[in-house]
Amino acid sequence: MPKKDKVDEILDRLAVDRNSIGGKALRNAVAVCVEDVEFEYKVTKLYADTAEKLSKAVSTIEREIRSAIRKSWTDGDPALLKEMLPAHYGKTEKPPVNALYIAAAAEWIRLNC
Repeated sequence: MPKKDKVDEILDRLAVDRNSIGGKALRNAVAVCVEDVEFEYKVTKLYADTAEKLSKAVSTIEREIRSAIRKSWTDGDPALLKEMLPAHYGKTEKPPVNALYIAAAAEWIRLNC
């Protein structure tokens, strides 16, 4: 199965909406990081790349990704979230920052799919 399909499958389990701006941006960001690990360390470049693809402002992309992550944190598959982010999940009510969530999702997909 192609990586893009795997990204979609995993993010569906994490309750990331396919139709919202945040969902599309988060899916793009994770897919880019799955293909190129260097983007995990260049989150501002990742936002700019995603903003360009979606014809949105970088600040909009950052905010919408944060909203998608908050929704995922409350509605997503708890077992998968715990497996992806064991040091964070269950330790706090707050979702992880965007960069941590994106990197963890991309790494989990690279290692398990």
